[in-house]
Amino acid sequence: MDYLRTIETFTAVVKHGSFSAAAEQLGMSRALMTRHVIDLEARIGARLLTRTTRNIALTEIGAEYFKFSQKFLDDLHNAELIARQAQSLPEGLLTVIAPKSFGGSHFSTAVAEFGKLHPKLTVALVLDDEATRSLQISQNDFDVAIRLAPLETKSAAVVRQIGSLKWMLCASPEYIAEHGAPVDLSDLGAHNCLVHTTLAADRIWRLGAARKGVKISGSFQSNSVLAIRRAALAGLGIAQMPTYYISRELAAGRLVPVLPDFPLPPRPVFVLLPANRLIPKKTQLFIRHIAKWYKQSPWEHGLAVASSND
Repeated sequence: MDYLRTIETFTAVVKHGSFSAAAEQLGMSRALMTRHVIDLEARIGARLLTRTTRNIALTEIGAEYFKFSQKFLDDLHNAELIARQAQSLPEGLLTVIAPKSFGGSHFSTAVAEFGKLHPKLTVALVLDDEATRSLQISQNDFDVAIRLAPLETKSAAVVRQIGSLKWMLCASPEYIAEHGAPVDLSDLGAHNCLVHTTLAADRIWRLGAARKGVKISGSFQSNSVLAIRRAALAGLGIAQMPTYYISRELAAGRLVPVLPDFPLPPRPVFVLLPANRLIPKKTQLFIRHIAKWYKQSPWEHGLAVASSND
């Protein structure tokens, strides 16, 4: 008995609702289909289907076995697909989801470079803060998602950390010229601090190796790093910003580091993959590309230039 063939036959019968429809789909006789299912039941030692002249129905054991057989066949199909892909250039559609601020800066360049390396691929970069924050998206809607914070609840995704992002305090030279530069954490209380309402909802900044909490206040707040960056560039106050997002401003001197001896804790960068799915070649290649690009940290060049100007 061809065990794989009997599983395929049984699954087809259940999916199509009858032996006749399944036989037509698989291109075999109804008698042979029936023989395969009987052989499978004999091998298992249990009835999988109840059959009448008009319809079929799964037994309790049959329902459980159908779940197994469907997953088994899907996994086998995916494994065969990946094996074939390994012998050829990656092609098809690769959908990548990333937060707007991160995805719209240096990361988009890295994605474009990957697309140039693999011309048979169509790369779709979707910038969506809400999707990467809650992952309320179908497993079939994406191949890779980038997230800049741990998942707060269990999610139907495989999570891999590929590194961490540096954050820093900064302000415009005009603000420093008018208000002076803080030299100690306690000085922050006398400054106008730009508050990110999601990252510092309690109005506390945690800085230094000991992550000492400092209560801050200010006349501007937002849930957008874009808005806070613009406020900082306008000379409104001191901001807490990711270095990937202000590297060009640091290099040009439009923003300057504040309290560099009291660094902010780094924030992790995660790659999320749909669970219960074998990872295709295109996704594996993309993850390796992004991990290599991330280690080079191109945005850190702005920090080096800013430090050399101090």
